[in-house]
This record gives sequence, structure tokens and C-alpha cells, in this order.
Amino acid sequence: AWVFLTLMVGLAFAEKVAVVTEEMAPYNFIDEKDQVITGLSTELVQEIFKRANVEHQIKVYPWARAYRMAQETQNVAIYSLGRNDEREKLFKWVGVIVNREVFLYKLKNRPEIKANSLEDLKPYKLGGIRDGARTMYLRKEGLAIEEANNDASNLKKLQSLRIDAFPIDEPNLVYLSQKHGVDFESMERLIKLEKMSGGLYLAFSLNTADETVEKCRAALDTMVKDGTFNKITARWLARKI
Repeated sequence: AWVFLTLMVGLAFAEKVAVVTEEMAPYNFIDEKDQVITGLSTELVQEIFKRANVEHQIKVYPWARAYRMAQETQNVAIYSLGRNDEREKLFKWVGVIVNREVFLYKLKNRPEIKANSLEDLKPYKLGGIRDGARTMYLRKEGLAIEEANNDASNLKKLQSLRIDAFPIDEPNLVYLSQKHGVDFESMERLIKLEKMSGGLYLAFSLNTADETVEKCRAALDTMVKDGTFNKITARWLARKI
């Protein structure tokens, strides 16, 4: 009986997961009123872990730190994570938790900034997040990127003309603009980044137990099938700050 109990305690400990993310409203962010981690992706992730019966704790870090932790530390999950060729073998992927369209945004009062293709962007200085998928993609295309810890910094740089444009999806930009007192209508889409548009994922570090990953995949699947996934998504995308 003692050996059995010891094994069960060990299994429970092994299943405890540290979940890391960044500040990226409306998907994952700290609510300033009560200082809890919330957001569309956060609520979906919390429901996944609840259904999977996996003990977890979510913490917000600068993206570069969260990204590094998810590669180097055992039993770590990360969201909302873009998926690309460079990252494919670095994580155990659970599934898509958010779909989004990514555009490069510029200031409306800078008509001289024009682009119809990625090649047209080469004369411009673009903003990006350190170790972010959008940064990796644009740099791979030979474009000049000035890195920042988060998109709030990129928004400030855009307003102060330190960068010419930066990649972001509209819901995120709306939230950031409201939070930082920036007129959203002062900006406009420059070009859509087709390869960056699509899914943001929940994923695990490679040295996480396959059983834990499979439990979360099954939980996400049931959420999609019973309508919970769509209900949570619709509620958040209709919400205003």
C-alpha cells in the first residue's frame, strides 16, 4: 500500500504543469482591476486543464522568457503560440486555441509608406517581438526588424515614428490602443501577412509526459464538439474593455 501511494504521489507531482504566456490582450493578459490572468486564450486553456484534470499554474512573462522556459524546462505549457517550421520539433503541440488575421499596421498620416508585397517592405523599419513567430518570419524574408519585449512597446514606437509599421491582429491592436490612450483610427492596415495568419496554439515542452499532452488534446476536442470552444470565443470577441 505504501509503495502504491508513493507511486501515485509521484505521478501527481509529474503532472503538475507550469503554464507560461505573455501579455497579449484580448487573448492573454493581466486584468488591472483584480490582477488575475484572463483573456480568450486563457479561459480556453483553463477549461482544457480542468477537463484534463491536470494541476497547473499560469504566469505571465515577457515573451522571450516564456518561450525559453517552454523549451528548457520540464512540464511547461505555453500559449498563445504561433506554429512554424522552425518551431515544429521544439514542442509537443496540443491544438489551435485562437484563429486570427495578422496585418502590418502603419500610421494613416504617413502616405509615403506603401507596400503590395513583402519585397516592397525592404526600405522600412518594422517592429517585432523578441523570439516571436512574426519576427522570425519577417526576418527570414530579409526585412529589418527592431525588437521589443511586447506589442505595447511597438505601438509606442509606431506613434513616435521609431518604426514604420509592425505586425499585429486587429483585436489585439484595439485592446492595446484603448489601454494606452491611442486613437485606433490613427492607424491602418498596410499589408496582410498570410503566412502569419491562422492558428495560435497551446503546446508543451518536449520533456512533458505524452499522457499529459494527450489528456489536453482530448479535452480540447470535447470542448470543440460540445460547443464550449465556440461559446467562449464568441463571448470574448464581442467584448469591449
